[in-house]
Amino acid sequence: MARCAGPALVGLCALWCLAPAPPSAASPAADGGLEVRLGFDGIVKLGVTVPILVVVPPLARSGHAELEVDAPALGPEIGRVITSTIVPFESVAGAGQVIRAPVTIRDPRRPVTIRVAVNGEPVLQTAVAIAPEQVGDRVLVVLSDDRVGLAALSLLPGRVAVGYVTADALPHSFEEYAAVDLLVIRGLDPALLDSAQQQALLTWVRLGGRLLLIAGPGTRQLAFLDPILPADVGGPRVAPPPVELAARYGGAFPPAPLAATTLIPRAGAREVLGGGGPLIAARDAGAGQVTIWGFDPWRSPVLEWKGRLRLWDEVLGGGAASSIDAAAVAEQLTTGTPLDPGVHAQVGGAILLYLAAVLGLLRWKPTIAGAGAAVVIALAGLGAFSSLAELTRHRSATLVQATVLGPVIGSGEAKAVAVAAVAVPYGGRYKVTVSPDMVADPMTPTGDLRMELTSGGTVLTGVLRPGEPPRPFEAVGAVGLVASASLADGGRTLSVDLGPLRARRVELRWRDRVYSVGDLPAGRTVRELHPDGWIAATADGRSLPELPARVLDGIFQGPNGDAILNGATPVLVGELEGPAPVFALGGAGAPRQRLTILLLPLERR
Repeated sequence: MARCAGPALVGLCALWCLAPAPPSAASPAADGGLEVRLGFDGIVKLGVTVPILVVVPPLARSGHAELEVDAPALGPEIGRVITSTIVPFESVAGAGQVIRAPVTIRDPRRPVTIRVAVNGEPVLQTAVAIAPEQVGDRVLVVLSDDRVGLAALSLLPGRVAVGYVTADALPHSFEEYAAVDLLVIRGLDPALLDSAQQQALLTWVRLGGRLLLIAGPGTRQLAFLDPILPADVGGPRVAPPPVELAARYGGAFPPAPLAATTLIPRAGAREVLGGGGPLIAARDAGAGQVTIWGFDPWRSPVLEWKGRLRLWDEVLGGGAASSIDAAAVAEQLTTGTPLDPGVHAQVGGAILLYLAAVLGLLRWKPTIAGAGAAVVIALAGLGAFSSLAELTRHRSATLVQATVLGPVIGSGEAKAVAVAAVAVPYGGRYKVTVSPDMVADPMTPTGDLRMELTSGGTVLTGVLRPGEPPRPFEAVGAVGLVASASLADGGRTLSVDLGPLRARRVELRWRDRVYSVGDLPAGRTVRELHPDGWIAATADGRSLPELPARVLDGIFQGPNGDAILNGATPVLVGELEGPAPVFALGGAGAPRQRLTILLLPLERR
């Protein structure tokens, strides 16, 4: 769920980094008995989901228990805005628990508070502070026994933060990798990762993550990564000083032999030669990238080579920004709040019936008994109107949502970014449930939000005051989706395979041009494209319904729109029929608007 934290966060970090460092985070809490691991070795990125692991010691009582994580956030009321994440669990007397949850840090000046309650009674509490050096704009996570050797990376552009972790700290869901720009694995026993961790790592890479493997002597190749590896690993070799690396990345390489590992690049891999053979192999894996280094950067003579910083900068990349700017889509969703006309009809009809009954009694039975009946009706009306007011607030609640699916060719998966806006125009409490396979996050933190992680999904509850603008939320996840699209014959033939799904109002978009394709049926479709069919995206005559038009504006005119439109090939965009909504507004009787957008880069053949 990576997205820009905004100029306000940049200014906050600049001031906050000058302040004295608070106590270190992520240690066994002496005051509460809780062991807390926040982020990756305490490293976090602001405004982005990171994992938190809490080890709850054996408790004295059994019953329904809750772990509550209060994460301060920037909001209208500085110092008071807190997003609470609740994880229910069953406490068994004398047994410890390990609880994992995703959290988002937005205000590192205040500590994260963790509480445990059993049967509604607080039993444990602690707080975790975040030091300035634990916040990074570019985050590198290293799985290694050696926790030294990368201090010089702080000289790279941006705030590079390095976290050293063990295998048990790797996430069980790919969404918790959102803060990681590069994961480095240097020696790992495959048996230390369970199936959930393996799948989360694979999904993260295929949906845009960057993975670096260090192939040292005796390195065991990870079987579950085999489908995405750029090279096979052979035996050890001794290479002469790799002058090719020095020529490519700068700095004179020390005049000493290099202990290396033989790399056998696979088809499609990019390789960097040095010392008589490939020293680096890299290949795209879906939307991500996997790189193997056939040398150990923790060892001499690489440690003495000044050019290694440029090499690290290259593999680290420019940042793990999402291709979809959720804030831009949310802005379009919150521009209008459609109300159910039936709500107003019910209220008006009830008022007219009430007035007609009272006036009728006074007119046709101007007696003491008639007046008494009118008083009874009036008193009954007070209670009825109270219930009617509550019903009106309840029925006026509206949920508008848009889900953008970005399939990764060849993986059978698609990254889903869902944005929703909930509105309660007359004020009141709302309850929104998010699909269990998605990680939800508020986009405008407030002090009354409660996020409860249940087996049925994340339940978001809060209160909106009368007249308060709609409240936006974001959810990120991966869904199974097999779809592909390609251009052939010099861009004149379009082939699309949507599997069992159908799409409406399909277009091709590239830069400032658009080509209308129309509706597409399920299965494979081949269309001939005419060069004169491309028109300006702002041309008249293109009529789209209001909600799709606003969402497309958010996608293509938002901060990341140019990165999508200026790719090597056009993108196919259309409305998908069939996929279930991500957000559900509990108990609301008003119709909800939802939209599913397919955003599919085309291949050239």
